[in-house]
Amino acid sequence: MNSHSFILLIGLLTPTFAFSGEPIFDDLVPDEPVFNKPVFDKPVRNPFQPPITPTEDDADFSATERDEQEQEIEYQAITLKYADAGKVAEQLQKNLPALLTKWGKVEHDPLTNSLILEDKFDAITRIKNWLKEVDTPQQQVQLTAHIVTSSREALHELGIHWGMSADPQNRALGLNRLNLHQPAGHQHHKLILNAARIHANLLEMELSALEQENQLDIIASPRLTASHQQPASIKQGSDIPYVVQDKDKTTIQFKEAVLGMEVTPHILRQGKIRLALKISQNAPGFPISQGGNENLAIDKQEIMTQVTVRDGETLILGGIFQQKKGASLQKVPYLSDLPVLGSLFNQKGEQHSRRELVIFITPPID
Repeated sequence: MNSHSFILLIGLLTPTFAFSGEPIFDDLVPDEPVFNKPVFDKPVRNPFQPPITPTEDDADFSATERDEQEQEIEYQAITLKYADAGKVAEQLQKNLPALLTKWGKVEHDPLTNSLILEDKFDAITRIKNWLKEVDTPQQQVQLTAHIVTSSREALHELGIHWGMSADPQNRALGLNRLNLHQPAGHQHHKLILNAARIHANLLEMELSALEQENQLDIIASPRLTASHQQPASIKQGSDIPYVVQDKDKTTIQFKEAVLGMEVTPHILRQGKIRLALKISQNAPGFPISQGGNENLAIDKQEIMTQVTVRDGETLILGGIFQQKKGASLQKVPYLSDLPVLGSLFNQKGEQHSRRELVIFITPPID
C-alpha cells in the first residue's frame, strides 16, 4: 500500500516525461534569443525617489535649445562707436554661457574697433541688444582745482569755519572729517584733514581778491578732464638727482619734486561724483651729506583720499599747516648806522608765520 502510493505521487509530479514526446511549453520559447531584445522598453525608475514631472520652464528651455540647434551658424561684424572692441570681446569670452552658445566664437579687429561674431541667430540677437547698453558715450568730469596757502583769517572771509556744519537743505557749507593714514611702517604718523563743501559761485574772484590783499597765495590752478572710472593726472616740477653707492658701484637716481594732482572720478546717480584724489606739493629741501655726497631732501605735502560731492559743488580740503620762523630787523635810517649808539635805534625780533595748505576742487559733469 505504501509503495503504490509512492508511485502515484511520482507520476503526478512528472506527467510530461511519462506520456508526451513534445514539450507542452513550446509556446513560451522565444523565436529569437533573449539577449537580442531589451529587457525593458522604458527606463526603470528608482522606487525610493519621487517621480519628476517636467515643468514649463524645462519645456521652454528644451524647446529653445532645439530651436538653436536647428539654426545655422551666422557670421556678423559689428562696429562699436564708443566701447573698446577688445575689452568687449574679452567680456564676452569670460561670460561665455551668458550670451554666446557653445557653438559661438568672437574676435575683434582693433583697426576698425569691430567685433566679429560667429554664432546662432538668436545668440547674435542677444549680443546686439546687450551692445546697445554697453556701447554708449562715457560721461566726463571737468575738474578745476585751486591749490593755495592761506591764513585762517582769509578762510573766515570766504565763509569757511572748520568744525561747523550748516543746514543741509541750502547746502551752503558742510563738514566731514577725513582720516588719512600713512603706509604700513609709518602708522604712528596720522594726518587729520578737514573737508568742507561750498558752492563755486564767484570763488575765483574771491580768491583773486584775497591774493591781492596778501592774505593767501594761489600756488596753482590745474584743470583736468577725466572720463568715468578712468585715471587722469597732471604734474609740474623737477627730478632731483641723488647719488646711490652700492659697494664699488655708484649710480645716479632721481626723485620727483613736483606739484601734481591725480584723480579717478566715479559718476554716481542723482548727480553725485565720487573722487579718488591724490594731491602733492613736493619741493626741494635742505642738502644732506651722506657718504661724502651731498643730496637734497624733499619736503613733501600730500593728500590722498576718496570723497563724494554733488555736481557743481566745490570741495575744500585743508589741515596741512606750514610754519615759518625768521628774524626781523627794524631800524631808524642813518641813526642806526652810528657807531656805538646805532644799536639803540635797532630793534631785532622773530617772526612766526603759520599758513594752511587749502585745496578747492570743483568737479562739474560734462
